[in-house]
Amino acid sequence: MKWYQLNIEGSQPPVRISHSSTILISKQDGASCSNYNVNDLGTIAFFGGGSSNSSNGYTDLAFLSVGGGVTDEIARPQNTQSIGKLNKILGSNVNNSAANGSTVNSNNNNNNNNIIQKTLGFSKNITTTTTSTTTTTTTTTTSTTSSNNNNNNNCNNSAQIRKTYSKLPQYTGPTIYHWENSTCDGDIPSNRINHSLTALNGNYKGKLLLIGGMIVGDSSNNNNYNNGSNNRGGNSNSNSNIGISLSNDIYLLDCESLFWVKCQASGTQPKPRHSHFVHQISNDTILLFGGIGENGQIYSDVHLLNLSNQNTLKWTQPNVFGTIFNLKDKDYKVCFSNGFLWIIISECMEMYKMDINTFRWSPVIYNGNFPHGGFLSEYTLIGGCFGNIILLLVENEIFFFDTVTLEWGELEVDGGERPMKRKYHSISVIDTMLIVVGGQTELPLSTISTRDIEMIDLRPLFLKKKIIK
Repeated sequence: MKWYQLNIEGSQPPVRISHSSTILISKQDGASCSNYNVNDLGTIAFFGGGSSNSSNGYTDLAFLSVGGGVTDEIARPQNTQSIGKLNKILGSNVNNSAANGSTVNSNNNNNNNNIIQKTLGFSKNITTTTTSTTTTTTTTTTSTTSSNNNNNNNCNNSAQIRKTYSKLPQYTGPTIYHWENSTCDGDIPSNRINHSLTALNGNYKGKLLLIGGMIVGDSSNNNNYNNGSNNRGGNSNSNSNIGISLSNDIYLLDCESLFWVKCQASGTQPKPRHSHFVHQISNDTILLFGGIGENGQIYSDVHLLNLSNQNTLKWTQPNVFGTIFNLKDKDYKVCFSNGFLWIIISECMEMYKMDINTFRWSPVIYNGNFPHGGFLSEYTLIGGCFGNIILLLVENEIFFFDTVTLEWGELEVDGGERPMKRKYHSISVIDTMLIVVGGQTELPLSTISTRDIEMIDLRPLFLKKKIIK
């Protein structure tokens, strides 16, 4: 197994730190989405993040399609701005009228309501802010930031060389990695970092759910958030002129129309927070765990968001039982696998799991060596699960935990070359590939916010574990 730096087709990825990503379409999931191409391995969606000084939040939505090519149907919801590159990938001529990057026009209020009712399935008690804008590459509304305009100007210049600090070899294989920066309409979430972004499945396939996070540049809440001494979950902000507030807002995006809707929810709502964990545990139920609140308070509470009532969303808080653990001043990571919520705590090298049917916590007695003998949260990310395997990227080394045998292992890398250590990045697993996007790297004399995208194919590991054939 070997790490590679990827050559990205299509648009230029912006610099992002503390953004969120989610697997929108994956061949591993059976690809039930109607616009899925059998040649594609999957699509990752990205939203939010910021630059190194956090003064420039990105409200833009982006997609990274991975596979042998993308169809016009796949590209359409991703905003076909890089039409020249798209024609090259498709081997055909896509209608150039789509090249202006325009998406849904929201001038008509009734049309907005129809879109919401048809595509999201919610018809009442949804807060929508109508706008009179069109999302073109020349717009100056909230749906397109200045960074988007700069990126769009480079969309058709796919040969542009991006400055990179990576020492990894360039990937030269047959798989295409196609990036698309997209503009949206509707109630577009404000600039934020350390929010959750979840691709929904079942009846809500093709929808993205965004919850909470740190809103950056909120002049009405200038410096009303105190991160305290704990920076376990995200990017600290050293600019005293930038307003920061915490949120528990809920937004839904329909990925076909690229239309955001801000949703209201009844019930016992979670306190505003960032760096929380969210997972869809059933067709109609979203689980939210933990996060960081005011003054750096570490939460370990569990909340459920019910989607079954088409008139409103509803929060509930289940009674949680079992072993009590303390996450204060701890580095920890959270993951969901095989019907359990898993907590990995660095300082004490302990693990706990919660059965989502009984909401009972219990300690995990594991085998093997704990990753690095401990880790720092900001340099560590969980890449999700592949079968019964939890993947953990600690700095630039990969560890894996088998939730059946309860055993830790470390991945051996061919050639010894690894990505530079970074923080505030995102990782995703598409097919058998672990993909690292963005983040911040500490060099001897400077701090670099990178737009590099790097990949390692974990197929040998999954074959060895008999997860795939």
